[in-house]
Amino acid sequence: MYSAAGIVTQNKAQLPAKVDGIMGLWYYATGSAVPILNVLRNNTLLSRNMIGIWLQSTTPNGQSGGSAGGEITFGGVDTTKFHGEITYVNCAGERPWSIPVGGITVGSTKINVNRALAAIDTGTTAMLVPRVISDAINGAIPGAIRVTTQEGRWYMPCSGDTVVTMTFGTLTFQIPYTHLALQSERSKTQQGDYCLSAVMFPSGSNVP
Repeated sequence: MYSAAGIVTQNKAQLPAKVDGIMGLWYYATGSAVPILNVLRNNTLLSRNMIGIWLQSTTPNGQSGGSAGGEITFGGVDTTKFHGEITYVNCAGERPWSIPVGGITVGSTKINVNRALAAIDTGTTAMLVPRVISDAINGAIPGAIRVTTQEGRWYMPCSGDTVVTMTFGTLTFQIPYTHLALQSERSKTQQGDYCLSAVMFPSGSNVP
């Protein structure tokens, strides 16, 4: 996950003319480099070994529902940004911020995730998955079509009511349809308006 000073929306990043650098919130050392989170922890600068991230949600057309931007809290969380209790899920695997996927459903269709891990990353609005899972999720959405000339990316009707859920730990989250159909990537067809699916196979990846 990376962050930079500037305004980041669903479609683009507006950065200042001069950016001094990019700070990656990684906590595994690479070579002689020491990640910033490790520096903060080793110097007891964090009241708790955690970070809290809040991002302003957007409306279906990609515009901010309030003041643009977000917030990061080092050493804790901003309790004004959520309701209820925090549910913790242990990280798994060898990559930071990766947690087990408990399940994915599209309508009444259960997707076989085969003990997959999800990297919780604020750097993209897309859900990057192996091709077989992308095809399974998109293929279960009524009206969705696969475009073979675009590395197998999918398009779906821009409006719909298909319910997609993802389970992590003991919590199940429902993904709004308008967050699956990227409203900024819209094309008019004889069947109506179609939008690029946010569930996609990463370009250049060799994962089947």
